[in-house]
Order: sequence, then structure tokens, then C-alpha cells
Amino acid sequence: MAIATTNPVTGEVIKTFDELTPEQLDDKPARAAAAAKSYRLTSVEQRAQWLNQAADVLEKDADAVSRMITTEMGKTLRAAREEVAKCVHGLRFYAAHGPAFLRDLRNDAGNVGAKESFVTYQPIGVVPAVMPWNLPLCQAMKAIENLIIARTG
Repeated sequence: MAIATTNPVTGEVIKTFDELTPEQLDDKPARAAAAAKSYRLTSVEQRAQWLNQAADVLEKDADAVSRMITTEMGKTLRAAREEVAKCVHGLRFYAAHGPAFLRDLRNDAGNVGAKESFVTYQPIGVVPAVMPWNLPLCQAMKAIENLIIARTG
């Protein structure tokens, strides 16, 4: 059975997608884990650059993306434009501040009876995300920008 993207205002089917087979679905976690391994090798500066590049593309294509959200979700064009702008801002925020968020934090080693004590952030691997539909772009971006900057797949 195909999955349809339908304009909620007109009822027009915009596009259909085939469902994944059980085998294709089972393959997704392994593919994500393989990608996560390669992300571990990237620097936080490189990942911040990716987020800025994504923001540039989204900003350049903001009108087309906004129209697509309006057509597929039934949102007003103004609300869709605001959502796109919010996503661009979020991408740039994590590009600018993500490296500082991920710095090792030094603790008072004496409190734990050690010579040195710190917290370090390490990727944990694949993190599944089930997102609500009401902010289609922002919900996905919220997961993506955090996962990319933190080297998690």
C-alpha cells in the first residue's frame, strides 16, 4: 500500500511513496550505525560548518520550502515562512554554540578524591527520534542539528 502526501485543503494527492519492506526497515539501524562511525571521525568545527551550510541552503530555498509546507500541511504561508526562519536560526545557533556545549568540563578533583576530574561528551551511537507532525521542518531540524553537532547518528 502506497503512502500518500495529500494537500489537506484540496484533497489532491501530491505524491505517493512505497512502504518500506520489512528487510528495508531492518536495514535502517545498521546503515545509521555505519554513518555514526564516520561521524565520530569529524571535528566539531567540521560539523558546525555543515550546519551553517544547511542553513545557507534552507535560507536560499526558503520560499520554495515554505510553499511546500503550506501545500502539504495546510499551514498559512506566513506560518510556514516563520517555521523556516526558525530552523535557519536553530542551525546557525548550534553551529555557533555547539562547540562550546561539547567542551570537556573540569571538576574539582578533590571532591571525588582524584588527581583529575572532568566530564567529556562522547557520541553514543544511533538515536531514534519519533517526531510530531505539527512543525514538520522544525521538529526534524531540532533532532538533526543536535545529533550532527554531537556526532550522534
